[in-house]
Amino acid sequence: MAGLGASRLSRWFAAGVVVSGIAVLGTVTVHTTSASTLAAQAVQRSADQADERLFDCLSDRAHQLVSPSEPVHIRGEGLEQVIYLEGSIAAWASLTPGDRPAPVTLDIASGSGPGSCGGFVLTAEHTGRP
Repeated sequence: MAGLGASRLSRWFAAGVVVSGIAVLGTVTVHTTSASTLAAQAVQRSADQADERLFDCLSDRAHQLVSPSEPVHIRGEGLEQVIYLEGSIAAWASLTPGDRPAPVTLDIASGSGPGSCGGFVLTAEHTGRP
């Protein structure tokens, strides 16, 4: 009978070890998931801050080139650039839709150097036509 009691005790001990192992694995999984989530959130925050700096830079540069009261047409090398510029100035600029003529055309192009914003350069063409 002593052998039977020891066998039960061994099973209880083994069950305790298994339950403890599962709890440890669950804790490690939760911490790993939390760490991954925090890392992804940090990367997203960094990307959002970079986008905000780009929009602010484009807006500031456009303010130097165009008066808020002047109707503006936007032109760019690609749709993405036009969207960046439009998003940067839409709050204060008087944008003309489509290809309608405007006294000023803001052109956004890839480039670097003084006055560039995140790999983009703005130029203004003052045509004087309405």
